[in-house]
Amino acid sequence: MWKKQDVRQLCMMAVLAALYAVMDYFSLGIGQTIKVTFAGLPVLIAAICLGAGPGALVGLVGALISQLVRYGLGWMTPLWILPAGLRGLVAGLLFAAFGKRKSLGWLLVPVTISSLLVTAANTLITYLDSLVNHYFTPGLIVGALGFRIVSSVVTSVVYAVVLWPLLKALHHIPALKV
Repeated sequence: MWKKQDVRQLCMMAVLAALYAVMDYFSLGIGQTIKVTFAGLPVLIAAICLGAGPGALVGLVGALISQLVRYGLGWMTPLWILPAGLRGLVAGLLFAAFGKRKSLGWLLVPVTISSLLVTAANTLITYLDSLVNHYFTPGLIVGALGFRIVSSVVTSVVYAVVLWPLLKALHHIPALKV
């Protein structure tokens, strides 16, 4: 039998995954290799409040919905959803390791590390996709790597600054253990 807390957590995960898909759909593309989006926020909220497993699931399900809406189902779809799941898993594990310290600094380290890993994973997947589908040159992907890393660090700082008041506002929701 389902416990009330389990149902609340499952519903919260579904809402966060849907929010991820909507935020990803309305992202801003810069060129063909850079994407500015706040879609990582729901994944990070799930990772912080619910743990690494739920954070990874929110990322995977949200990215899957987004991929299906934007591009349909293809053989690369499983690879393209992995970075979002990786963000939730790594961020959740790092938040558990660092403990829930009550400062902006404790948010910044796990968010930055998970963002850099997502950037690395996306770059690797883009490279693999370019080799198979012959639509980019590897030089273009490597050439944009510096900008992608800087963008990742800037995004992680923005995420941490936005997350800080969000987490304080979300503390009263029973399904979230902030």
